[in-house]
Amino acid sequence: MDRVGSGQGTLTSAKIVITGGLGTGKSTFLGSLTDAMPLPTAVAVPDTIPEFGDYPGVLTDFGRVPMDADLVLYLFATPGQQRFRSVWDELARAAIGAVVLVDPHRLAESSAAVDYFAGRGLPYVLAVNAFGDRASGGGPDVPHLVRRSLRADPDVPVVTCDARDRRFTKAALTTLVEHAMR
Repeated sequence: MDRVGSGQGTLTSAKIVITGGLGTGKSTFLGSLTDAMPLPTAVAVPDTIPEFGDYPGVLTDFGRVPMDADLVLYLFATPGQQRFRSVWDELARAAIGAVVLVDPHRLAESSAAVDYFAGRGLPYVLAVNAFGDRASGGGPDVPHLVRRSLRADPDVPVVTCDARDRRFTKAALTTLVEHAMR
């Protein structure tokens, strides 16, 4: 976390990565949190994969989220496609942690994100995206099943959310910040 200012009016900012597999709701999650439209910086990709560094622009969505008068979070959503995993290193640099979005019906889509952040020792939370009509997360056993299926450590928080609903997404961010501070 970075502090800006001195004495009264000191502002703390932190960088957080929003990640998960393709179609797990990363852009939707980010969009539900930002007061302004998130800055989409995804670009069209040709059928052939260019050499590293030849991608025009950054392949991510960005948003700024004021949590309270003293804390602002800067959110960066990772691209979901496997071929863009190299972008994750840059996005994870100086981040305090990650929210790993999980579709409970497609767990394998988020396993690479769990492996990535666990392997780097970066705090993360698993956010089971219940996609609205399943806001309960599918039952009380779902967090346990998700944790076990993705081989997440017992200390990794698992929350359920609807990526479209600010109440759930802000709660997931709060859980991550608290987890990162422990």
